[in-house]
Amino acid sequence: MVKKISAFFVVLGMNFFLCGFIYAQANVELRLQNLENRVAQLEALQKAIVLPCSDLSAALRATVGSKCKTSKGAVYERVNRDNFTEAWKGPEGMIWNGDNSTAAYKHQDAIDFCNKKGGVLPSKEDLQKGEANGFREVLRMNYGFYWSSTLVENDANKAHNMQASDGLMTFPSPRHYPYRARCMAK
Repeated sequence: MVKKISAFFVVLGMNFFLCGFIYAQANVELRLQNLENRVAQLEALQKAIVLPCSDLSAALRATVGSKCKTSKGAVYERVNRDNFTEAWKGPEGMIWNGDNSTAAYKHQDAIDFCNKKGGVLPSKEDLQKGEANGFREVLRMNYGFYWSSTLVENDANKAHNMQASDGLMTFPSPRHYPYRARCMAK
């Protein structure tokens, strides 16, 4: 009789243990589902937030999916792009490399540099569109000049360039001058 009672309590204990285990497993699964829902809500909230580009912080720059709006009304989104350290997609669909390299290149070297990154050196028109959309508020640009891929119509030894401080296209320069390169992808 004692053995039967002992066996009964052993079985009863195992049932309580199994019930507790099943409850704990269900509780973990429920918590995991709640966590996944919260992450999805935070990601949706992040995509909905559009800050002024002038307020960009280091944390915002590091977050893919972040958006900002320039003073000219254009919205830029931080995206992934192979070989671009930091990439921003503008309203015109172009993806700009946000990496602010201080290296200077001769014109052909700037073209080659962008090609190696899987992008292109922007044309004069691309730079003008970017400037019209306020891309200098998004892309940190050092003082100086940036090459365009556009050669001067009557003189293939010169190319158009943009001055970083004001976004204006300057007089064409000889292609052997050392200017900076801002790459883009279409």
